[in-house]
Amino acid sequence: MAGASPPPPPALSRQLSSVEKDALKTALEKVKSVQKRVLAEGLTPVTFFVGMTNIVVSSYLFGHSPEHFWLVYCCQALLTQIFRLVDGMKHMSYLYLLDFCWICNLFFSIKGTLLLLDAISPEYLHSGSGRSSTFGLAAFMIACGPLGCSVIAFSNAMVLHSIQHYTAVFIHLFPPLTLWTLRWHAEDVDRAWPGVFSAYRLQEVGWLEVVTPACTAYFVWWFAFTGWMLVHGRHQHKDTTGLDTVYHYTMRSNKVLANLLGLRDLKDAPKAKFVLRYMFAHAVAVNLSFANALGCYFSKVYHSFFCILILAVALWFGSVKYNKIMTRHYVKSLEALINDRDQSAKAD
Repeated sequence: MAGASPPPPPALSRQLSSVEKDALKTALEKVKSVQKRVLAEGLTPVTFFVGMTNIVVSSYLFGHSPEHFWLVYCCQALLTQIFRLVDGMKHMSYLYLLDFCWICNLFFSIKGTLLLLDAISPEYLHSGSGRSSTFGLAAFMIACGPLGCSVIAFSNAMVLHSIQHYTAVFIHLFPPLTLWTLRWHAEDVDRAWPGVFSAYRLQEVGWLEVVTPACTAYFVWWFAFTGWMLVHGRHQHKDTTGLDTVYHYTMRSNKVLANLLGLRDLKDAPKAKFVLRYMFAHAVAVNLSFANALGCYFSKVYHSFFCILILAVALWFGSVKYNKIMTRHYVKSLEALINDRDQSAKAD
């Protein structure tokens, strides 16, 4: 009969033996350990509600009021960096914030905050002091180049309850979306915020003039960061100092890249030659990504496609993550428990 509820599961016709009870208790403890790990990542009704509300509000402003979307980025960027710093202090991963993506978002958020203060401060409004379109060009190329492409390269997941996952996807996904509104809704932005962005207005210039500011900004960071890595950063490892860097994390998690760099044993990761190889590979990848940013700069259609693509990627990997949380984590934990029991029985 349509709409009828499924029959209840059959009741046990006998009492469980002590062995069966022990096995079920062990399985229950295993499931509870998985639940505890998920809760430790931050999955609670409150965090999920806040995450969903954030996505709904951000999506509404992006579609209905794109001229105000930059405020969403500024507010979230500052909070994101504070939360990530606190989380990094807790997990000894605060050195991640020295990476190029984090440094760029720090500068973007500071500049956005200053622009907001400029908008509400009559004594500074329209002053134009120290402004030029160079910053706008650099911000656009970095946002639609290395930041946006990192969503795909690192399989960023839109996981709403996790600080680590959400901050990672935010610093890579939101800058290209924000620059899309500033680039292709410039008139709406100027009407809503007169004079604030006019000095940074993106000009119709040649590709070399578009790329140069971003390349200059990148290599300023590259030389500073590479020097720090060679002198100090390469020695910051979980097994030695308890700290971690993006370099060591990447070498541990990306075996393909480690092999391409010639690193066969992770104990050799602190050696200067592998650090230099990594930094040169980083420079090549970033500068290649600027080609993608050029397509976004000169074509609204391409920029729109790119934003849709990276958003879809983040949502897809977020869905995969939630699927693991809701189903596969528990199945895998119980399968591992059964395998351990089988191996113990064979050993006996």
